[in-house]
Amino acid sequence: MYGQEDLPPYAVEPTHWRDCKAFLHGVDLFNHGYYWEAHEAWEGLWRAYPPESNAARLLQGLIKLAAAGVKAREGRARGVSRHAARARALFAGLPEEAKLFGVSPDKLATAAARLTTEPPGPELDGLKLVLRPE
Repeated sequence: MYGQEDLPPYAVEPTHWRDCKAFLHGVDLFNHGYYWEAHEAWEGLWRAYPPESNAARLLQGLIKLAAAGVKAREGRARGVSRHAARARALFAGLPEEAKLFGVSPDKLATAAARLTTEPPGPELDGLKLVLRPE
């Protein structure tokens, strides 16, 4: 994508996540350990939603998980815990039945909670957390 201009993100119905290139691009980046880039892909999309909407909260939680990934790469366990705790709080406030963007808020909250108590050490290269929208 070098040299190509990014398209401005736009809000899509969260149940139509398969049609949302910005979201899918962020998932792909996150799953391959490009946490900063995933954060960037999701941030514009996050801003396209009303701030208190469930979609915005879920995306903000994913952005916090990506920030935790950046801290994991830096070997900063405290930073991982701090960002994961913020992500968990955002996911915990979402209704499970919503399954926004094909992901379970409860499963994300559980994964984020685990990272707050068991952050990866400096010997690990990233979070070892894979997002699998369904």
